[in-house]
Formats: sequence, structure tokens, C-alpha cells
Amino acid sequence: MAVMLVKCCLTFDLSLSLSLSLSLSLSLSLSLSLSLSLSLSISLYLPLYLSLSTSLSLNLSLFLSLSLSLSLSLSLSLSLSLSLSLSLSLSLSLSLSLSLSLSLSLSLSLSLSLSLSLSLSISLSISLYL
Repeated sequence: MAVMLVKCCLTFDLSLSLSLSLSLSLSLSLSLSLSLSLSLSISLYLPLYLSLSTSLSLNLSLFLSLSLSLSLSLSLSLSLSLSLSLSLSLSLSLSLSLSLSLSLSLSLSLSLSLSLSLSLSISLSISLYL
């Protein structure tokens, strides 16, 4: 009877160890499948992440080039406005020089008329004395 009891305990221990080893192998296979799915998802999402980062860097470079072209166009417009102001100042100086020449011609005509009147008065005085 004791031998049967020992055999029953041994078979129970053996079946328990077999079930424990089966559950351990199942958990190992589950962890392996989980690691495989994780590596597969990483390998699937890595090219997507790389393409997104490449697209982001391309968009950033495009934005930088657009801002550079905008700053260049702004500097061009500033230089054009400067040239316009210079041409306006040149036209003002030309008009000033024209007004100066007109005033000079007026003063010359006045001096000529004065000299004519002087010569007329001299000739009149001479004719009166004669």
C-alpha cells in the first residue's frame, strides 16, 4: 500500500513537473512571439519614421530657401527705393540749378537794362549840354 502511495505521489510529481515545463515552454514561446512581433513592428515603423524625418528636413530646407528668397527680394526693394530717392534728390538739385540759372539770367538782364538806362541818361545829359 505504501508502495502504491509512493508511486501515486511520484506520478503526481511527474505530471506536475511536466505541466510546469509545458507552461514554461508556452510562456517562452509567447515571449518569443511577442519579441518577434515587436521587432516586426519596429522594422515596419522604422522606414516610416525615416521617411517622415526626411520629409520634415526637406520641408525645413524649403522653408529656409523661401525665407532667404524673401529676404533677398526685400533687400532688392530697399535698394530700388534708395535709387528712387537718389533720383528724386538729383532731380531736385537739377531744378535748383535751373532756378539759379534763371535768377542769374534775370540779374544779367537787369544789369543790362541798368547799363542801357545809364547810357541813355548819359547821352541825354550830353545832348542837353550841347
